[in-house]
Amino acid sequence: MQQLARAYLYVRDIWLTPHELKFRTRFNTGLWVMQTSCGVISHRDCIRMGIGGKMLFAVNNGYQHFC
Repeated sequence: MQQLARAYLYVRDIWLTPHELKFRTRFNTGLWVMQTSCGVISHRDCIRMGIGGKMLFAVNNGYQHFC
């Protein structure tokens, strides 16, 4: 319950390259949902596949470097 109270939602209109995505999510313990040319996938999949995309929203339960 306490973690649910700390969770929050951000909506952004930012396009990120794979390098920027890896740098900006290095302390992230949550999930970023990205729109890419391959469809809607998580930020971890973007980094793994080496593609960038538009950040749709992020649900986080810990430290977030920007947002």
